[in-house]
Amino acid sequence: MECSEQLTVYHDGIDIISRPFSGIPSSALSQADVISLDVFDTLIFRTVAEPEDVFDMISDEPGFKAKRIEAKYKAREECGLEEIRLEDIYRYLPGYDPAVEIAAEMEVCYANPEALHFYNELKAAGGRMIIVSDMYLSCDTISAILLKCGYDLGGVKVYVSSEYGKTKKSGNLFREVMREQGTENILHIGDHIISDYVRPKQAGMKGVLYKTGNTFLTFKGCADIIELDEER
Repeated sequence: MECSEQLTVYHDGIDIISRPFSGIPSSALSQADVISLDVFDTLIFRTVAEPEDVFDMISDEPGFKAKRIEAKYKAREECGLEEIRLEDIYRYLPGYDPAVEIAAEMEVCYANPEALHFYNELKAAGGRMIIVSDMYLSCDTISAILLKCGYDLGGVKVYVSSEYGKTKKSGNLFREVMREQGTENILHIGDHIISDYVRPKQAGMKGVLYKTGNTFLTFKGCADIIELDEER
């Protein structure tokens, strides 16, 4: 089946591709024990074009952005876990303060307006929600960003890959989430075709692929989507 700008949702069993949030069928939400939400490019947008552009705000030293990117790859090589932490990266950046990067992230992040509306409506209705993010920032930092952007986190558990050493991309963080939540009947909503759609489904959850742009994909089934794993 083909998606286009004019059509915002396809629903075939538990397969959903949606833009905007209002396109998600209410039946899919009501049937889930827990609604799980991604952070970046779902709940939160940045004012910069690319996430790495935040590094330009950390230092005006020529070549710092490349140095910061290289430090992340070095940390990943040495980590031994699926996810690293910000402090792991800054071990390869002596003389630089990770607090400056955290402040920069706080500055550029803002709420996706329709996501905030959806979140507040679901919370007011008593929906059970969690937030799940693949990120090297700490859970405290992600929570602070969400709070700054207007998300009420009362009663909402925030899962961040850096705290668990497990990622959404591998599916292992979702397995941890199901274990802690005591159910597989979780509907996860996010923008990444692999980490937010394919992996939760493979782990036994339901998935909504939330598209923020005007470009839609041709959807032929999960097997075709898995082939995109290494392309992004």
